Amino acid sequence: MNNSLNDGIELVPYDPQWPQRAKAEIKRLRAAFPPNIIVDIQHVGSTAIPGTLAKPIIDIQIAVESLPAIKQMAIDPLKALGYQYWAENPDPERLFFVKGMPPFGEKRTHHVHIVEPSSKHW
Repeated sequence: MNNSLNDGIELVPYDPQWPQRAKAEIKRLRAAFPPNIIVDIQHVGSTAIPGTLAKPIIDIQIAVESLPAIKQMAIDPLKALGYQYWAENPDPERLFFVKGMPPFGEKRTHHVHIVEPSSKHW
């Protein structure tokens, strides 16, 4: 069976559980980093907009003071939480992690974007 077929994009009606799921994941993410490393952390993207059709993937954006300083510090703790790091990401202003993407899981459930607060992404 080709698991990559499960990685397509779909839009679904708003799920009122998304904010609670994001809050729970944010708590796990905060615990994975040393204190004072995270400047801010937010639930972003389509699942953060009540009532909107969305791709059912919780997007979480983390602001840190320095991407180069956080890069090696983030990869192993996020991997322990089930995230895969996209090392080939062509955007130098963010680190991108995916949870549940085939072949590491059945279906994407979360994205984590790590950026500096001065970046265009924040």
